[in-house]
Amino acid sequence: MLAMIAFAGCGSNKQATTSNQPQPVVVTPKIPADDPDIAALDKQIALAKKQKELDRIRDEHQTLPDPCGEYYDDEDYYRDYGLATSLNKASAQSMSIDVAKENIRKHMAEFVQAMGASYRNLYAGSNPNDDIQRKIEGRMLQTVEVMMNSAEKLCQVYEIDTRGNYVYYAAFQVSKKDFKKELTDDLNQLSKEEKLDIDFREQRFQKMMDERFEEQMEARRKAGY
Repeated sequence: MLAMIAFAGCGSNKQATTSNQPQPVVVTPKIPADDPDIAALDKQIALAKKQKELDRIRDEHQTLPDPCGEYYDDEDYYRDYGLATSLNKASAQSMSIDVAKENIRKHMAEFVQAMGASYRNLYAGSNPNDDIQRKIEGRMLQTVEVMMNSAEKLCQVYEIDTRGNYVYYAAFQVSKKDFKKELTDDLNQLSKEEKLDIDFREQRFQKMMDERFEEQMEARRKAGY
């Protein structure tokens, strides 16, 4: 009995000695949040992910060069296209539409100026003046803006270039037949409202418009369009 007690005591002393030995301490190194190497690695990972996404989009939306560039004026329509590039998709889309419509607006404004001068010289009474021409052109240009707001979309596509930019193409058209009708109504109404010294002759006016349309088309053909 005494031997057993002595053995138990010896074992108890050995266990106590082991628990008092120093234990190893594991230290985890702290990496600063602004460590330049880590920041560069994160940037590389982010760029790689972005490039992978851009490649996917480019594969889905790859198009032929200048896909909306075949739209030009003809005998029946004013037509033109716009091209815009931006890292922002919505911006590229909006700018391409603005460019296309502005190109058409310029063609229509040139026509209005030619018509205003021609009509003033022929039918603005015995003493034609610049005020009459300004009023005629002003009313017609208002119609141009109204028609541009409802211009018919012919083409609108985009692609992604090698730098990740969105490249948007857009093309629109405006009917010359509708334009002629609106301008005829404009001059008819203007002559009544302003009581101008204008001899309004609808048939002759429409013939003049056809002549100006043809002059514009001939100029564009000579320019290679």
